[in-house]
Amino acid sequence: MWNPNTDMQEDCLFINIVTPRPRPKNAAVMLWVFGGGFYSGTATLDVYDAKILVSEEKVVYVSMQYRVASLGFLFFDTPDVPGNAGLFDQLMALQWVKDNIAYFGGNPHNITLFGESAGAVSVSLHLLSPLSRNLFSQAIMQSGAATAPWAIISREESILRGIRLAEAVHCPHSRTDMGPMIECLRKKSPDELVNNEWGTLGICEFPFVPIIDGSFLDELPARSLAHQNFKKTNLLMGSNTEEGYYYILYYLTELFPKEENVGISREQYLQAVRELNPYVNDVGKQAIVFEYTDWLNPDDPIRNRNALDKMVGDYHFTC
Repeated sequence: MWNPNTDMQEDCLFINIVTPRPRPKNAAVMLWVFGGGFYSGTATLDVYDAKILVSEEKVVYVSMQYRVASLGFLFFDTPDVPGNAGLFDQLMALQWVKDNIAYFGGNPHNITLFGESAGAVSVSLHLLSPLSRNLFSQAIMQSGAATAPWAIISREESILRGIRLAEAVHCPHSRTDMGPMIECLRKKSPDELVNNEWGTLGICEFPFVPIIDGSFLDELPARSLAHQNFKKTNLLMGSNTEEGYYYILYYLTELFPKEENVGISREQYLQAVRELNPYVNDVGKQAIVFEYTDWLNPDDPIRNRNALDKMVGDYHFTC
């Protein structure tokens, strides 16, 4: 469902446009930003098929590809590696749609930017960015916002993760002399870089995400919100169910040996709570177990599985 259904290649920055028949005039435009933790994803997944939306609602649907993972968000605070490349990909797509969507029957003054997970975070960041906030009309955010704990990391943390990645792929990794490190990373294959990213940090986080670069984003989201420095517009927000499974499937793969009807024993559930919260003390872990256990059915394998999903989903999306 979430695996790419098209060939992966470096020449990836495409825009997809779906229009109803007959071609409309001045129709509302919906511009989709896919999610995937800024680590993976593609606009072409079957689950994003827009044919029904377009045919029933008579909107012009647009989706975009953007760079993800270290290829899209590596940051060394240098002109060569300034960070947020994936967000600038999105910005370029937004500008193109604003300038050209009228040729496809769309209204450039009625563009709804919408996304899910990292896509919703991206939408949130475009609401904050002075570069892109005037390129769309309103927004929909599903399970994500700029204030999510995984949405943005500090510049220092991003540099540290980049240095760890360089070390993992056997490149020079001196903080005081980044030139040789950057040159070495450029010579590595995309596969080698992406396959070594998870070693740069701990559990249940995504390695390379947006940062405050002073260009696309000039201040922390919380500060922008406090100062009302954002686009004032209509906004629809919500969170989807079962968001936690995306993380659990990556980090606790041993719990999912088959594709369907997976159950988790009480012992596996307690161990998973410990693994998912490695820096929480024993009292905190006990509180988490108490909060999410279905005490009427504490040994039910399906309810234990769903409890893990709810716990992780609450942390990353709801709370």
